[in-house]
Amino acid sequence: VSQSRYQSHTTCIATTTPLQLRQLEAQTPIQYLFQILEVPEPPREFCQRVLQHWKSRLETHHRLSITPEAIQMTVRLAQDNSGRQFLPESALTLLDLSCARKIWRQTQMLQASRKGERRLRQLIEQRALMAPEVEESPAARKAFEQIKQEILATEIQLQEQKSQIHIECLS
Repeated sequence: VSQSRYQSHTTCIATTTPLQLRQLEAQTPIQYLFQILEVPEPPREFCQRVLQHWKSRLETHHRLSITPEAIQMTVRLAQDNSGRQFLPESALTLLDLSCARKIWRQTQMLQASRKGERRLRQLIEQRALMAPEVEESPAARKAFEQIKQEILATEIQLQEQKSQIHIECLS
């Protein structure tokens, strides 16, 4: 870099974070090699346009839809919780992670629902197998009633899970 500095036809552009710049300044006299330009974070409106540009790619990748309100909220949250990243990168990362988390949560709920459906089928089969013995044995009748109660509880639980999945898919 120092040799090319003296050649007038060489142009070098670099980006860094404030932390990396401090580390470079401690190691080298960087201010003598480069002209340092501080670039502030872009305004929220610009960041929303950037996310709007990435929206279709994220929707395709995560197989969900992203509302305009979600984009606005993401930019606001990313700006309020700025840490190691700056806008618009922090907002894009936050939106991508939010989409991934939503898909993960929906997958978990679907798996729980399928597990409940398998359990319900098992209980119904057990009840069908026990039906002939109910009239002959009080113990079989008691077990039959317990299975009926468990079937009812499982059906209620499945109905709640399915309504939660439906709500989750709409939001």
